[in-house]
Amino acid sequence: MKKMFLLMLPIVLAGMIACNQAPQANNAQGDKNKAMVAQYIQAAITGDNATMGGYLADNYKGYGPSIKDSTDKAGSIANWKKSWDSVYSAITYTRHEAQAITIKDGLNKGEWVLEWGDVGATYKNGSPSVKFSFHGAYRVENDKIVFSVAFYNVADILSQQGFTFVPPAKKDDPGK
Repeated sequence: MKKMFLLMLPIVLAGMIACNQAPQANNAQGDKNKAMVAQYIQAAITGDNATMGGYLADNYKGYGPSIKDSTDKAGSIANWKKSWDSVYSAITYTRHEAQAITIKDGLNKGEWVLEWGDVGATYKNGSPSVKFSFHGAYRVENDKIVFSVAFYNVADILSQQGFTFVPPAKKDDPGK
């Protein structure tokens, strides 16, 4: 868990810095990477698994929103296929911002696309539809996504579906 936190901290900080700096001219590679990530997201939210998989590198690794949520290319494609077969009837995505950044050295060295937007999901089982904010960080190498992290509030999604959260019962203090 500590290793994952240390891995993600530079990405989040880089995104915050990129948003607080004066806009810089986009380079051609950054624009190409942002367009590719947009096409990947569009393929994922429409159930086009073949196209989606074409954007993922063979050594792809994806995480999120929980630290335990990790997958590789085959697992990601299988998860989306299963979700479209049995969970979702529609997904919408509204992009609010995308930033292409380059981290020059360190653990997270490389070309990144940081993506912010809103997701809407409608379910096949009649569960209430939900809308939530999404942030994704995608590292791109050789025109393929090699690493991604998704950030969204699962508690908010569950709350929109009617779930309630009950704090755990307090255990007796053995020191008393």
